[in-house]
Amino acid sequence: MSDETPAGLVTQAKQVEFEITYEDEAGNQGSIITQTSDGTSVSIDTTSPIVTDYSMEVNENPFPLQIWRQYQSLLHFE
Repeated sequence: MSDETPAGLVTQAKQVEFEITYEDEAGNQGSIITQTSDGTSVSIDTTSPIVTDYSMEVNENPFPLQIWRQYQSLLHFE
């Protein structure tokens, strides 16, 4: 499904088609899911997000200074 305006001001969510595939740990594939179980639709809001809060951790510690390459860093945002 193509959308000529995938981002920007959206006054209502856009209905989308979807496909869920899955498999168990042995590699057996389950049935492909292409609709909701209750017949409702799936919609997506394509408005660009606005970050309202963020925090950063380096090696599981708050780290307000410069991040160095040898450290594992995580960026959390809402």
